[in-house]
Amino acid sequence: MNPMHMFKIIRSVAVTGLAGLIAFGASLYADTIETLNGSTIQGTVLASRDGKIRIETDFAGVIEIDQAQIAAITTDDAVFVALPEGDTVRGRIETAGSAVRVSGPSGAMQTSVTEIKEIWRPGDQTPAEREIEAQRRKWTYNVAFDLNGRTGNSDRFFVGFSGSAVLKGPNDRLAFFATLGQAEENDETSQDDGSVGVDYSNNVSDKLYWYAKSTLSFDRVKDIDMRSQSAAGFGYNWIKTERQNLEVRAGLSYRFENYNDNTDFKSVGADFGLIHAYEFNWGKMVNLLSYTPSFDDFANYVITHRSTLDLPLKASGAWSLRLGIENDYTSKPPSGLDELDTLYFSSLVFTWN
Repeated sequence: MNPMHMFKIIRSVAVTGLAGLIAFGASLYADTIETLNGSTIQGTVLASRDGKIRIETDFAGVIEIDQAQIAAITTDDAVFVALPEGDTVRGRIETAGSAVRVSGPSGAMQTSVTEIKEIWRPGDQTPAEREIEAQRRKWTYNVAFDLNGRTGNSDRFFVGFSGSAVLKGPNDRLAFFATLGQAEENDETSQDDGSVGVDYSNNVSDKLYWYAKSTLSFDRVKDIDMRSQSAAGFGYNWIKTERQNLEVRAGLSYRFENYNDNTDFKSVGADFGLIHAYEFNWGKMVNLLSYTPSFDDFANYVITHRSTLDLPLKASGAWSLRLGIENDYTSKPPSGLDELDTLYFSSLVFTWN
């Protein structure tokens, strides 16, 4: 074959292929947004909600743009567009001047960018479906396990378990939890305790809620065969944002303790609590603090504190490493025992829905 003829064939194929790639790339990123400052963003318009339009781009992934900063928007494919009055049309979006026109088989309408209430793509959840989903109660579970030991000049063995099941809805929250810990050091038991409990809260308003909780526990090192603590009262969401939550609680409590020597203690008292949670970009911190004094003797009280930091193991998603500290202070413990117990721990946590 003539070399010149071969070159022309190769050039023709290359030009055709390049044109095809350009056309294919244009079809992938056919939606366009122009901002008031003159910027042009191309990609795929995913949705519009709460005054912001989400567009998926090749250079920055998914970004959000305030609708008030958008001068024009066009889509290559048909999308659903809803207005505040309730009108909804499926069609392509085009902009001419300051007017936005949506036209399709189901009809047409004209509006402005700022008047668009929602945009969603075919196959995505509708606003009504999202509202139903938001009202559903959802379970979240997690289990944590810790095992460590040491041999040599001294021997130590520790095993710990904790778990929780939380049912959360838009207006209430139900949580079940359990813990168990055992440790030996030089053939002597240094820890042998466990607990099970339930905590329920229900919103009265956006900030105020009522709660009821109960815990059963034992601590054989402290000679406590059984400790029962129940409380009910009101709580207040002092801080409630996407990243941070701070709650304070106050109510009445009932405490019953039965000891190894067949004596017991029972009392009605107060219940004060603080719950704090903060989500970092790299983990989540939770702090719990409670104070339960007896009305019969305010010098007889129990203070419990727990702080944890969960560090996600990104390779797995559901797994995380938990670092924590617990303090249990009993102002009047059984004879011969210390008031304060402190536990440092690290656990492997698995969470699922």
